[in-house]
Amino acid sequence: MKKFMIVLILSLLISVSFGITLGAESGVRYDTFTISNGRFVPTQTAYMALTNRTEVYGESLDKPNDIYIDKDNYVYIASSNIDAKTGKIIKFSLENQNVTVFGEEFLVNPTGVYVDQSGFIYVADRGGGKAYKLDQSGVILQEFTKPDSPLFGNDQFQPKKIVTDNSNNVYILNNGSRGLAQFTQDNEFLGYFGTNSIQPSLRTVLQFIFFTKEQRENLYLLSPAEISNVAIDDRGLIHTVTLGEESTGVKRLNINGENLLGEVYNLPDLEDVYVGPIGNIYTITKSGLIFEYDIEGNLLFAFGGQDESNQVQGLFNVPSAIAVDKDYNLFVLDGSSNELQIFTPTEFADMVHHFLIGT
Repeated sequence: MKKFMIVLILSLLISVSFGITLGAESGVRYDTFTISNGRFVPTQTAYMALTNRTEVYGESLDKPNDIYIDKDNYVYIASSNIDAKTGKIIKFSLENQNVTVFGEEFLVNPTGVYVDQSGFIYVADRGGGKAYKLDQSGVILQEFTKPDSPLFGNDQFQPKKIVTDNSNNVYILNNGSRGLAQFTQDNEFLGYFGTNSIQPSLRTVLQFIFFTKEQRENLYLLSPAEISNVAIDDRGLIHTVTLGEESTGVKRLNINGENLLGEVYNLPDLEDVYVGPIGNIYTITKSGLIFEYDIEGNLLFAFGGQDESNQVQGLFNVPSAIAVDKDYNLFVLDGSSNELQIFTPTEFADMVHHFLIGT
């Protein structure tokens, strides 16, 4: 049944690609593609760039680093003031003009923000060398600090991203080549989770055969590919994206840290990952390309790109994060232009989403 649904979805995407007007001709400055028989084919525009902002209801974004949208459609942005060497969390509503700012007293350079189902806010402060659990008023409930454990190793503690699962375990992205550092709610370090494996190439196999013992020992110093970001879905399953990997750069992990997705089309410069309202997976690359996959990892749409001039709406300079609200609107941060860009789905994308959920 699953295979049959995949065939139907691909047929829908490809069938509308013939006779369409591509982006630049319809007022959109980027094209949209899907995959057929292993190659990109054009399809209708899936998302329209709606607006780009450097402030929200009068509150400057400063340098926006990460974004999260909670179950009540509140948006949280972790941002840094480079000159003042301070950070903040901006919380605002998509329903009204309410905006709240907190964390300026203790945050230095927050690069990750996440909100659990109970409304607790988790912040990874890379500049401060700590992570935090906050209440909705920004009061610190728990600090996560460098573990005093030989399992952690000698790495510095510079938390980049943070999420929690349904069992309240906390996962912090610190050194991505080691995996995700796993903590209890009481700051007890449990070990590493989801570490990427080293895949031997033909070259390394031959080196192992023909190298001397001393040379072979140096091969063991190779590090796994680095996890660049992390997200979690409604079922509590961790998703990661990895730099330098193609076909396996996007992963969904079970409780044992094993990848549940098969090969997924991806580029090797993955910057962020987010899971949408029906389990669809969204990623963005350092080069500004946005990819949307269905829950099984099949590519639905690819669009976007890089614009170093910062003059083309819908393109990016240095994208830093992506998030999706309950209506499939995309929120993308650009850490170079210090902007928030918002995309809204077209009727075509809405049709595909309704098809995926059977309505």
